[in-house]
Amino acid sequence: MRDIVFVESASQMLASVELDSNRDLLYVVRKNGSKINDHQIDRTIDLLGLNDRVLYCGVFSLLRFFLLYIWCLKKTLGRGGCVYVGDARGGYSILFAIGFWWKRQVLIDDGIATLSYIYRRLNKNSVGMVKMGSLKPVMTNVFRCISPSYDLFTAIPLEPREFPNCRVHCYEKTESLFKASVVDESMAVFVGSKVVEAGLLSMTAFEDSVNKFLNENSGRSCVYAAHRAEMLDKLEPFKGKMSVEVFSLPIELHYLNLGRIPKFIGGFYSGALVFFKKATFSVMVRNYSIAKTKNNSAFHDEIVLCDAFFNRLNSGECVSKRDLNGAVC
Repeated sequence: MRDIVFVESASQMLASVELDSNRDLLYVVRKNGSKINDHQIDRTIDLLGLNDRVLYCGVFSLLRFFLLYIWCLKKTLGRGGCVYVGDARGGYSILFAIGFWWKRQVLIDDGIATLSYIYRRLNKNSVGMVKMGSLKPVMTNVFRCISPSYDLFTAIPLEPREFPNCRVHCYEKTESLFKASVVDESMAVFVGSKVVEAGLLSMTAFEDSVNKFLNENSGRSCVYAAHRAEMLDKLEPFKGKMSVEVFSLPIELHYLNLGRIPKFIGGFYSGALVFFKKATFSVMVRNYSIAKTKNNSAFHDEIVLCDAFFNRLNSGECVSKRDLNGAVC
């Protein structure tokens, strides 16, 4: 039985590692044309030894996309199995999943975006955008009537009795692929994100949070691990205070491959924080909350949702439907 995995980032590739190793997985990988993003995908595939399982979809080629779909259809027609996708908002992911409507549809983690998907499914009046890549963006309520309803495969600790179509993992397989890592007490890393670029945080508030991180780790060697789509010029004020790095792998794989895990890991609502919190390493994980302001009013729902989630994560409790429904008033 052959299952299909449709992914568009290295982080989604990482999430797929935890899938059942006994299943025959075929990867359809769509790059987005970003040099850093696409290089991370290539490095992740090489590191995980998945080259012989991967088919590449052109960056903006609908023709290539549909030819790959037809090829996959021919290989799996009349069979059961699953289609795994890494982005519930991605137009290409939705089209691909719809094309295999008779298979079980499963959403694998794409960082904290998985939380947003769960919330929007529970609150069907919520409106968002579907990302279409080279296609023109369309409103979610247009796509909602045809968008699949996914089962979940996630590291988010959802309450199993309330989410029966969810399987929760703790990155056991990912850890097992690498030699045992040591926790380096002298290291601290801040996981970069696009909070300023997206309008979630002002530059002043961003600098305050990073400086707070530096003060909390004044005795450690500090690294800012920039996000693959982050504007590096905003990090100039910190280059004399910490090392600014753009890793060729997702941060989780970078440190696993290095064999040294920083003792302190901080950031803004990052899926990497979930990884380091749930893996077996004895490290300190800190989420820096974002204050609600008039300028980020369009994101207030997401801010409250993420705050509620990280409070649960830090307490070791499962996330319930009440948490997600009640997080946003």
